[in-house]
Amino acid sequence: MERSLLNIFKTNTLALNKSEVKIQLIEHAILISLFSYIISRIVSSYFSLSFWALFSFFEAGIIMLIPSMFWDKFLNNPEMHSPDDYLELSFKGLNVLQFFMGLALLIGLTLFGYFIDNLIFGLVCALIAFFPLCFIFIRRNIFTEDSQYLSKGEKVMGFNPKSYGFLAIIVAGILIAFAFFNLYFSYYDNLNIVLTIMFLLCSFVYMCFILSPDMMNKVLSFEIRERSGFIVYSILVIILSAMIPFFYLIDKHLNFIL
Repeated sequence: MERSLLNIFKTNTLALNKSEVKIQLIEHAILISLFSYIISRIVSSYFSLSFWALFSFFEAGIIMLIPSMFWDKFLNNPEMHSPDDYLELSFKGLNVLQFFMGLALLIGLTLFGYFIDNLIFGLVCALIAFFPLCFIFIRRNIFTEDSQYLSKGEKVMGFNPKSYGFLAIIVAGILIAFAFFNLYFSYYDNLNIVLTIMFLLCSFVYMCFILSPDMMNKVLSFEIRERSGFIVYSILVIILSAMIPFFYLIDKHLNFIL
């Protein structure tokens, strides 16, 4: 039985055939464009923001539709479907989807910063979103369903790419934003630019360790593949991430006074 256009629009993409996916793709692209145009017009008129800045940010969402264009390699690939539920994405599928999400945010936020004449702000936000999602995609062989099984065969949360992507964006928001804005204001209050750049580079290295749960699991005394262990791990990581900029500022200002 053929589905109507409305049914195709509402149906889970993973449950559609190749021709229906193409139709849904067109429907989503039209909806995103209309939504982008309307919201951009309303917001730009009331808040004096650039229409093209808003429109380009929303339109970057079309990049999220790219996986659907490759039906045979993505949607019709059994590896992209969860082994527990065919209508859910597997960890591998989530890795691919999150990569395109990061790519969309990278382009959208960079264009947003460009059109509001604040490219640094746009790049900061873009890196916050893109770096962790890109790194998880690069290390996608770690974030698999195999990580859900302990040595005794017990099934746990595992290294879920969605959970670690969310955690990494929070950490990146704290560290990268601090480093970039500190670098930006270095030109005005004679702060040490070299130290700020070093802090930024160290922040990226720090996030690489956070997003290497296979390595961290060997060091920590608790199992971070379990949900309770991941929660404790997340709290510790966020607290430590917030403390790093604090101690950096104290050390820098003490050196300035001395």
